[in-house]
Amino acid sequence: MPRTKEQFEQMRNEARNKIHSAALHLFAEKGVAATSVQEIAERAGISTGLIYRYYTSKKDIYCNIIDGVLGDLKEITDAFKSDAPPKLLIEQIFAALCSSLESNTGFSNMLVLMTHSFLSSNDDAWMKALLDEDLSMISAIEGLIKRGQATGEFNEGNPREMASLVFSTIQGLGIMKAVLKENFSVPPASMILSFLMKS
Repeated sequence: MPRTKEQFEQMRNEARNKIHSAALHLFAEKGVAATSVQEIAERAGISTGLIYRYYTSKKDIYCNIIDGVLGDLKEITDAFKSDAPPKLLIEQIFAALCSSLESNTGFSNMLVLMTHSFLSSNDDAWMKALLDEDLSMISAIEGLIKRGQATGEFNEGNPREMASLVFSTIQGLGIMKAVLKENFSVPPASMILSFLMKS
């Protein structure tokens, strides 16, 4: 029985997901420059020919991943901008982030890839877009902290510095999780946010 259009689409999506996952892992572990398309194919368990059916180059794979990262960051930034009660909102977001770090190696690899990208000498539009989205997220967290301070839910302090601490903590935890793998334990959100919450 011939495959349906939907079955072909599912197969294409599965192949893209394998490529994406393998490339993200290798880019985070070795860096983009040190990773070959052949290594991505081997890790994904597919042929290099199949990779080139979906992507024109390693840079094309990288750009596709960064595009997805930007979308993920924008979703998180938008979540911080919600008008829900500040304490409840930040607890929910950080519980979800900590859970993702604990169970999803893709999330920690994404954070490592972002760090690689920022530290590389490559000054292109993707890096500017990532940096702009990071700054937007810090500003969104800062706005949430200001609201929480105004309602008396959060401790006093410089909201920008507090937002930078919150943001940097997640970034650092992601890097440590990627490096130490199962030997690293992600702390609960309540511990990360303890400096912020009024007792």
